[in-house]
Amino acid sequence: MSQYQTWQDENPDGDLDTYLNGVKADTLEVSEQVLAELPETIRPDRESLLQWVQRAGDYVREWSGE
Repeated sequence: MSQYQTWQDENPDGDLDTYLNGVKADTLEVSEQVLAELPETIRPDRESLLQWVQRAGDYVREWSGE
């Protein structure tokens, strides 16, 4: 069972956008913690990270047809 299916079982009124927003928030929180520990010379900027996460969410929406 996929993580989304498990989430749907636990959140029957939730939709894909709600799920993806939660994943996005969790991803950004963890990523920022990890990135903060990287040397500045190799650390990607926050805007690049946000764009990557947004594109990943767009891909999932497109793939799912929702």
